[in-house]
Amino acid sequence: MFGIKKLKIKEENARAVRAVKMTLLLIIFSVVSSLLIAACGGDVPKRGGESADETPISGSLECISDETLAPLMNDEVKEFERIYNRTEVTNESALTRKAIERLLNDEARFIIINRRLGRDEDSVAAAIKMELGQRVVAHDAVCLTVNPENGVEELSITQVKDILSGEIKDWSQVGGASLPIKLFVTGLNSGQRTYLQDTLKLPQFAKDAYPCSSSAQMRGYMKEFKGAFGYLSMVQARQALDPAKRDTSAFKVLRLRADTSVVRGHYPYQEQVYTGEYPLSYDVRYVYRRDSKIALGFASFLSREGQKIFQYGGLAPAMPQVKVIHFKEDN
Repeated sequence: MFGIKKLKIKEENARAVRAVKMTLLLIIFSVVSSLLIAACGGDVPKRGGESADETPISGSLECISDETLAPLMNDEVKEFERIYNRTEVTNESALTRKAIERLLNDEARFIIINRRLGRDEDSVAAAIKMELGQRVVAHDAVCLTVNPENGVEELSITQVKDILSGEIKDWSQVGGASLPIKLFVTGLNSGQRTYLQDTLKLPQFAKDAYPCSSSAQMRGYMKEFKGAFGYLSMVQARQALDPAKRDTSAFKVLRLRADTSVVRGHYPYQEQVYTGEYPLSYDVRYVYRRDSKIALGFASFLSREGQKIFQYGGLAPAMPQVKVIHFKEDN
């Protein structure tokens, strides 16, 4: 019996030694693999492009912003990286539809766009089992722009629709000088274009409308052509909207009134856009992959600290900053 016990002990010790050796080999393999991956400049991969050590405040993230919002999002990225210095966020510019396509193609995990996803886009996400989170973080508007020398100051919603459709072709038809309207619009993948067509129930824009490839091109044409009519976002039109130091050397922004209104129209100021008094207002939203921790962290930042940057950049924040002032009561 004693000999059998000794034999069993030896066998158990041998198994323990083999187990320890196997564990050591697995640890060594894991360390070597990590070192090789790190040497190649990467992280240990996980699903959805997430790295092994990613957290809501550390890791790398690919963000794509609508072209009208990209300059402002660059400021948001800089502030996020300043506060959380273990993050690295790249921000690319694209038209809204292209940004959505790249998200669904797994080329980015975070996008900022100026419309909600369409039914076909939601269906694609559901089909590939991609769980998405989204939230409205700011409010923007279609700012109607003309040449600085144009005498027209205000349009109604119906007049805007008729200009975009080509029914109104001359500025004299809306109270201006006798001058042909030269219409400039955004490209087919633009969120603003989709919003205008949906809101105004426009099957298509005028056949002679010229599609601009960027907001910068749109601004340039406003100055170049006296009969120009176009539109920009609040960020792009900010220079002509600042009441303190309004700059209308390149273009001016028109007031807009609802068809039922009997009072003067509104400029797309932040307050009027936030309250909805300006008729052509719309939401800015982020959409992100729920399986990415850093995407969730960036989303949280935009909904809190990032609200000030949206406000200073010209948009109406979704959660306006409230300043509480305490008054000392007299005894």
